[in-house]
Amino acid sequence: MVGTASSFGYCHIKNRHLQVQGVPDFKVGTASQFFWTYTEKGFMDNVVLPVLNGSDELLYTNISNRRYKVLYLSRENNRVHVYIHKGSDWAGYSDYDWVVVTSYPWFRGEPIR
Repeated sequence: MVGTASSFGYCHIKNRHLQVQGVPDFKVGTASQFFWTYTEKGFMDNVVLPVLNGSDELLYTNISNRRYKVLYLSRENNRVHVYIHKGSDWAGYSDYDWVVVTSYPWFRGEPIR
Protein backbone atom coordinates (compact mmCIF):
# COMPACT_ATOMS: atom_id res chain seq x y z
CA MET A 1 0.00 0.00 0.00
CA VAL A 2 1.57 3.22 -1.14
CA GLY A 3 2.11 5.60 1.75
CA THR A 4 4.56 8.23 0.54
CA ALA A 5 2.36 10.79 -1.24
CA SER A 6 -0.62 12.75 0.01
CA SER A 7 -2.53 12.21 -3.23
CA PHE A 8 -2.85 8.42 -2.96
CA GLY A 9 -2.37 5.46 -0.62
CA TYR A 10 -2.51 5.49 3.17
CA CYS A 11 -1.28 9.10 3.42
CA HIS A 12 -4.22 10.22 1.32
CA ILE A 13 -6.66 8.07 3.30
CA LYS A 14 -5.29 9.29 6.65
CA ASN A 15 -5.17 12.97 5.71
CA ARG A 16 -8.50 13.05 3.87
CA HIS A 17 -10.76 10.30 5.25
CA LEU A 18 -9.54 9.76 8.85
CA GLN A 19 -9.67 13.33 10.18
CA VAL A 20 -12.77 13.00 12.38
CA GLN A 21 -13.78 9.67 13.88
CA GLY A 22 -16.78 8.40 15.78
CA VAL A 23 -19.45 10.33 13.89
CA PRO A 24 -21.64 8.31 11.51
CA ASP A 25 -22.12 9.68 7.98
CA PHE A 26 -19.77 12.61 8.57
CA LYS A 27 -17.85 14.62 5.98
CA VAL A 28 -14.98 17.09 6.18
CA GLY A 29 -15.65 19.27 3.16
CA THR A 30 -16.42 16.70 0.46
CA ALA A 31 -14.37 13.89 2.05
CA SER A 32 -16.41 11.18 3.76
CA GLN A 33 -14.93 10.09 7.09
CA PHE A 34 -14.39 6.60 8.46
CA PHE A 35 -16.05 5.91 11.80
CA TRP A 36 -12.93 4.36 13.36
CA THR A 37 -9.33 5.51 13.38
CA TYR A 38 -6.77 3.05 11.98
CA THR A 39 -3.05 2.56 11.77
CA GLU A 40 -1.74 1.58 8.34
CA LYS A 41 -1.73 -2.15 9.24
CA GLY A 42 -5.08 -1.83 11.01
CA PHE A 43 -6.56 -0.19 7.95
CA MET A 44 -5.31 -2.99 5.71
CA ASP A 45 -6.60 -5.68 8.09
CA ASN A 46 -9.96 -4.10 8.97
CA VAL A 47 -10.97 -2.23 5.82
CA VAL A 48 -8.98 -2.94 2.65
CA LEU A 49 -8.64 -6.72 2.83
CA PRO A 50 -12.25 -7.38 3.95
CA VAL A 51 -13.50 -5.32 0.98
CA LEU A 52 -11.11 -6.85 -1.56
CA ASN A 53 -11.66 -10.41 -0.32
CA GLY A 54 -15.37 -10.02 0.41
CA SER A 55 -16.56 -8.82 -2.98
CA ASP A 56 -16.29 -10.73 -6.25
CA GLU A 57 -17.28 -7.74 -8.38
CA LEU A 58 -14.30 -5.75 -9.71
CA LEU A 59 -15.80 -2.52 -11.06
CA TYR A 60 -14.33 -0.32 -13.79
CA THR A 61 -13.34 3.35 -13.55
CA ASN A 62 -12.60 5.88 -16.27
CA ILE A 63 -8.88 5.06 -15.89
CA SER A 64 -8.00 1.92 -17.87
CA ASN A 65 -5.77 0.23 -15.26
CA ARG A 66 -7.77 1.26 -12.19
CA ARG A 67 -10.62 -0.70 -10.62
CA TYR A 68 -12.61 -0.66 -7.39
CA LYS A 69 -14.65 -2.87 -5.13
CA VAL A 70 -17.52 -1.96 -2.81
CA LEU A 71 -18.66 -3.85 0.27
CA TYR A 72 -20.80 -3.05 3.29
CA LEU A 73 -18.64 -3.27 6.45
CA SER A 74 -20.62 -3.55 9.67
CA ARG A 75 -17.62 -2.18 11.59
CA GLU A 76 -18.00 1.07 9.65
CA ASN A 77 -21.80 0.82 9.32
CA ASN A 78 -21.34 1.90 5.69
CA ARG A 79 -20.43 0.69 2.25
CA VAL A 80 -16.71 1.11 1.67
CA HIS A 81 -15.00 1.67 -1.68
CA VAL A 82 -11.43 0.47 -2.24
CA TYR A 83 -9.68 1.67 -5.40
CA ILE A 84 -6.71 -0.27 -6.77
CA HIS A 85 -4.34 0.35 -9.68
CA LYS A 86 -2.43 -2.23 -11.70
CA GLY A 87 1.17 -2.28 -10.40
CA SER A 88 2.69 -2.91 -13.83
CA ASP A 89 1.20 0.43 -14.97
CA TRP A 90 2.67 2.43 -12.09
CA ALA A 91 6.37 3.35 -12.03
CA GLY A 92 8.16 1.62 -9.17
CA TYR A 93 5.40 -0.86 -8.39
CA SER A 94 5.84 -3.47 -11.11
CA ASP A 95 6.56 -6.11 -8.42
CA TYR A 96 2.93 -5.81 -7.29
CA ASP A 97 -0.19 -7.01 -9.08
CA TRP A 98 -2.29 -4.17 -7.65
CA VAL A 99 -1.63 -1.09 -5.51
CA VAL A 100 -4.21 0.50 -3.20
CA VAL A 101 -4.92 4.04 -4.36
CA THR A 102 -7.63 5.11 -1.92
CA SER A 103 -10.55 3.96 0.15
CA TYR A 104 -13.50 5.77 1.66
CA PRO A 105 -16.96 5.13 3.11
CA TRP A 106 -19.99 5.74 0.92
CA PHE A 107 -22.83 6.78 3.18
CA ARG A 108 -26.26 5.17 3.26
CA GLY A 109 -28.76 6.94 1.09
CA GLU A 110 -26.17 8.33 -1.31
CA PRO A 111 -26.11 6.83 -4.79
CA ILE A 112 -23.01 4.82 -5.69
CA ARG A 113 -21.04 6.72 -8.31
